[in-house]
Amino acid sequence: MIFFLDFDGVIVDSIDECFQVSFKTYYENKIFQYDEEEYKNLFYKNRGLVKPPYEYYILHKSIENFLASNQKKSVDLIFMESLNQISEKEKEDFENAFFDNRKFLMEQDFESWASMNPLTQFGKKLVKKDNTNIYIVTTKNLEATSALLKHHEIYVEEIYSNKDVKDAETKGNLINHLMIEKKIDNAIFIDDACEHLDSINNSKVQCFFADWGYGKNENRHRIYNIDNF
Repeated sequence: MIFFLDFDGVIVDSIDECFQVSFKTYYENKIFQYDEEEYKNLFYKNRGLVKPPYEYYILHKSIENFLASNQKKSVDLIFMESLNQISEKEKEDFENAFFDNRKFLMEQDFESWASMNPLTQFGKKLVKKDNTNIYIVTTKNLEATSALLKHHEIYVEEIYSNKDVKDAETKGNLINHLMIEKKIDNAIFIDDACEHLDSINNSKVQCFFADWGYGKNENRHRIYNIDNF
């Protein structure tokens, strides 16, 4: 059986790293004027809303609006209303700065950066194993994904990162292409974002929600049992 696995939330618990990098990127030229603990808790609670990296920009902006409006609307509602209010240039500028800041942290103190990305219980099952039946399909950038897999001694068949997903438009399109290209008859796709699971339209791919990740399932997909892996 071939497995297509998401990375953040499924294999590594990267929420602290994502907060640190996106916070630094968003507030690089702005003044932070909120309660740090409250702000961080709101980020952690709503992290599952974010898919591509530029959506961290929207999440931070949504948290700001939530705090500034005396909580008249929830963060997730503000976030959903804001998704189409960001220009392509803003997306590109934020993502470029986000990846630059991540690279800086990696190069400045790799061990400290890696420690912000511990393995999930599921991820621990992949350490030092024969994972030639595993393909990573993630919206994280290739450099960071490769570095963390190597750090945690997890070796997989191939990694498809944010650029691959962007080129294919959806994870579903990318996986469909790989199923044909590699002549795969049956596969399992595990992700913690229903949006990505919903993008699959291939009956040969079984979709499972990773309930140990950041997203919310809302009973839309079967849950994968870690113990059966």
